[in-house]
Amino acid sequence: MAHQSAAVSGLMMVRSCSPSAAFDAASAEMVPPFDVAGRDCCRTAGLAFARLWGVNPVAGARYRSHAEARAFVRSFGGAAACHGALAQAAGLIEAPAAPGLIGSIAVDGQPLPWVLGLCVAPDEWAVMGEAGMLVITGDARAWGVPWV
Repeated sequence: MAHQSAAVSGLMMVRSCSPSAAFDAASAEMVPPFDVAGRDCCRTAGLAFARLWGVNPVAGARYRSHAEARAFVRSFGGAAACHGALAQAAGLIEAPAAPGLIGSIAVDGQPLPWVLGLCVAPDEWAVMGEAGMLVITGDARAWGVPWV
């Protein structure tokens, strides 16, 4: 488990970690080859998050192609609703982005306009790309494990 610190979300706090711990977790999971049936942005972000906190908020995501992924997202009413529902089902709470939190990041030029990533530094997100891990910036919603 990661060294824990706290990020504040309203009156609730969520666990966060050092940028290096978040980067290491992302680097360990976001390795080629990219495969929408098993190693895509959604699943690798969930696995990296689970390395840190022991819970994978996307473990229940079931699809084998871009078409099935789009249908999965549409079944929730869109990416924002899908990512929020997966986070909520895993017991996560929304919080300001901090290292170690999972987030839904807006991107251009992808099969889906939002990807899941792991926050590795303020305003920086590790995401799985075709060639492996990329670090990007972008508008994001973030979720973390409640500090209890």
